[in-house]
Amino acid sequence: SSAGLRDNTKMQEAENRGRRDANWIGYATAAAAALGCTLAGLAMQARFDIVNIAMVYLLAVVGVALYASRGAAVFSAALSVITFDIVFVPPAGMLTVDDLQYLLTFAIMLVVALAISSLRLRARDEEARRITMAVEADRERTRSTLLASISHDLRTPLAVMAGASSSLAQNG
Repeated sequence: SSAGLRDNTKMQEAENRGRRDANWIGYATAAAAALGCTLAGLAMQARFDIVNIAMVYLLAVVGVALYASRGAAVFSAALSVITFDIVFVPPAGMLTVDDLQYLLTFAIMLVVALAISSLRLRARDEEARRITMAVEADRERTRSTLLASISHDLRTPLAVMAGASSSLAQNG
């Protein structure tokens, strides 16, 4: 009993460690995505409007929201807006929020990150529920097959015993 408890505790610790590693990777991915978008934006700056560069950051937020945790998605949205503001919004090199349209940009990126993150979590939960139901159905099928087999195996000897006992009762 205590060995089972220790094994269960070790499994929970391993799961928590795996989640922490996945969270760390999600945040690192968000930072790398913001850096990649900044480099792409700098390359695009001469030919494209600033709005198009903002869309590149939105694409990164969507990617992080699809594959990382909700926290990493929110971090990606915040980091993308801050980086976009510092690098591309005049005056460059400063974090200013003089124009309310950039607050709207942040709000939209945040809503997109949260919406996609929620959809991904819902799909993952639905998949887990589907797997659980399939396992339960398989378990019930196995149980029914086993009971039918045992019932058949017991029916034959019981019929022989019933026949022998009625024969003994008649010969009595």
